Amino acid sequence: MTDTSIARGEIWLVNFDPTVGQEIQKARPAVVISIGAAFRYSLRIVVPITTWQDKFAKDFWMIRLLPDSSNHLDNESAANAFQIRCVSEDRFSKKLGMVTSEQVDKIAKAVAYCIGLNEGD
Repeated sequence: MTDTSIARGEIWLVNFDPTVGQEIQKARPAVVISIGAAFRYSLRIVVPITTWQDKFAKDFWMIRLLPDSSNHLDNESAANAFQIRCVSEDRFSKKLGMVTSEQVDKIAKAVAYCIGLNEGD
């Protein structure tokens, strides 16, 4: 796709296949969390979105997203910060919507926690 207009906080339909093991699969919505300084590459860092399940409430890396007119999600969902991926823009097929700046910050903080950046604070 190679499109520098793909921006932080946007939700895109991203094709995650092929995958291995327990990696998140198929084409699904994902939140772009990479910053503008990385846009000289045809890559974006994304956090995939899955359908919300009550069992996710105990998982700090599952950030609940309620459907609204801005994000255009069809149902209650979760951004899965543990499944963060850097993907080629060629995997992006359609812009779906946006999350709020507060939501993208919360997702990024969950990613940071997953990789140990908040330990010892």
